Amino acid sequence: MEYIGQNDKFNVIYETYHKRIFLHLNRKINNRSDAEDLTEEVFVRCYRNLASFDEAKSSIGTWLYVIANNLWKNYLRDKRVHSSIDDYEDVFTAKEMTDASIMAEERRKAVERVMSLLDEKERAIVVMTFYHGMKSNAIGKKMGMSDAGVRMKKRRALSKMRKFLEKEHWSGEWG
Repeated sequence: MEYIGQNDKFNVIYETYHKRIFLHLNRKINNRSDAEDLTEEVFVRCYRNLASFDEAKSSIGTWLYVIANNLWKNYLRDKRVHSSIDDYEDVFTAKEMTDASIMAEERRKAVERVMSLLDEKERAIVVMTFYHGMKSNAIGKKMGMSDAGVRMKKRRALSKMRKFLEKEHWSGEWG
């Protein structure tokens, strides 16, 4: 994304992620007031370090969740929350699940964005091919197109998708 300046970029990030980060932290600590404070601190740190953030290394969303999780760990330490070893295992399992769900959400959003670039026929062909496992000739019959026409539309759609995903740094990282 292109932004006019750091404030504009920060405003877009804040609007996009504030609620998600708050809900994430609130689920972890189950204290609305503390979750609001930690969420505020996430965005303070984001603003302070935004100029040095490298989008080639990770997405903004991933970076914000890392900041949030680090603040959550500090919160636990500062509150002197002591748990059994089993609880620590649960925390690490939850973190792994959170990381996986964050990546899955980012993949889902990337697919939505890339599918929105396609025209209606291209989108239908991609869905029928990759979600329903249909062959070009079956798709052609269903859409009133020739087999060659379907293959041509599919190649164009995949080319558009590939270019978009490469631009967005999704080169094969589908998990």
